[in-house]
Amino acid sequence: MGVFAEGSVNIYFDKKEDADKVHEMFKKTEAEVEQEFIKRLGEEKGKGYYNFYDFNDNGSESVDFMLSSGRIQNAEWQVDQIIKVLKHMVKTKEIEGVGELSCSMMMEAEGRYVEAEEFEAGGDDE
Repeated sequence: MGVFAEGSVNIYFDKKEDADKVHEMFKKTEAEVEQEFIKRLGEEKGKGYYNFYDFNDNGSESVDFMLSSGRIQNAEWQVDQIIKVLKHMVKTKEIEGVGELSCSMMMEAEGRYVEAEEFEAGGDDE
């Protein structure tokens, strides 16, 4: 059991064609994404849980999407894997270059929810 985390990933490319290629690769099913990562990083480094969704297909040089995991450590690991795959793709000239990558991570936090009925009677003001 862990702490749920969700991240907003924004990747900016030097060319629209590179953004399109990465967008198509990342928006596949979880199993297909895993295979793409294994293909580039090897079985030992690429195998794992990937949960990418809510892609913003804005037709520009950027790829924007969300990722999540039931454990913050896995969400951070997913971002690390994305960076490794992109570096590999640049090194092998699958893409020309990445201008910038950013990821804002949000974690589950303590919160409170109180329904109206609990206030109507006054109740204890502990």
